[in-house]
Amino acid sequence: MPGSASPEGDLGAYASARTTLVDPRAFKRAVDAATVLAFLLLDLANMGEGELGLTEQIVDRRNDLARHLL
Repeated sequence: MPGSASPEGDLGAYASARTTLVDPRAFKRAVDAATVLAFLLLDLANMGEGELGLTEQIVDRRNDLARHLL
């Protein structure tokens, strides 16, 4: 990964975000959206290939990740 063009600016943005209050409902929606996007981009392409029960394993793993985030 290439380095930042403005490390000081990046650090400032990070520090500012760390002090910004987060709306829990908006955060959960963002996590849901990211999960669906990751599924569509990564896992959907592998469905129907590989080992038996892959679809169920993918869904179980996504549910595990979601439980730990909330």
